Amino acid sequence: MQRPTGSEVWNGPYVKGGKVPSDPWGNPYQYRSPVESAPYEIVSYGSDGHEGGTGTAADISNVEH
Repeated sequence: MQRPTGSEVWNGPYVKGGKVPSDPWGNPYQYRSPVESAPYEIVSYGSDGHEGGTGTAADISNVEH
C-alpha cells in the first residue's frame, strides 16, 4: 500500500484503492509469516470463514516459495 521505510526500489502500490480485497466469500484473507515451508502464506478460510472444512468451506492456501 505504501513504500516500505528504507526501501529504495519499489514499484507500488500493488493493491489499488488502499484496501486489500476480500476473498471470494467476502471474508478477509489471512496472512501468516513465517511458515514452516515458506517466508509467508496467504490463506482464505473458504465459504464458511473458519479454519478447516471440506468442499467450498475448505481452506485455500497460496504458499510463496
